[in-house]
Amino acid sequence: MIARKLVHICGGMVYAFVSLWEYASLFLLLLLPIFIVLYIYSPSLKVFEKEGEWVAKGAFMFHIGALLCVLLFPPPICAGAIAICAMGDGFSAIGGKLVGGRLHIQLRNNKTIEGFLIGILFAFLGALIFLFPSMAFVGALCGMCTELLTPRYIDDNLSVQLCAGVGMMLYNNIYI
Repeated sequence: MIARKLVHICGGMVYAFVSLWEYASLFLLLLLPIFIVLYIYSPSLKVFEKEGEWVAKGAFMFHIGALLCVLLFPPPICAGAIAICAMGDGFSAIGGKLVGGRLHIQLRNNKTIEGFLIGILFAFLGALIFLFPSMAFVGALCGMCTELLTPRYIDDNLSVQLCAGVGMMLYNNIYI
């Protein structure tokens, strides 16, 4: 689980930086068929497979979410939303496994309050690379609340990026 989440964090941050590139949408669209062939048909990636899901479903959904963010949001907000998903989701799972359950407050979908708070912190730090602090915090809060509340049948690698981006766009249009 930790290896899979570290790949999620590092790969996601690469996507965040790529999203700032002028040709990011074209690049991500061209990468899609290669991604499908590589991830779905590569037996070496079974290591990162979640039990009960097809190979690299999360990575594929992360790619689709990043592509949608590039198409929908301006570059800094797009990069921030992708970083929020990469860092927040990755570190919340790692933190929840390592220190979760000590406060004996269980949240929905088997998540812990410690993992949730660690997720907000690291989502904020990831977004802070691309955004000013107040917007990074709004995005981190929107993204991690989405991660907490997303039903199991919807992939949070898609929903977190989009909800964080929408939250930051609303904040940008209302308060800035």
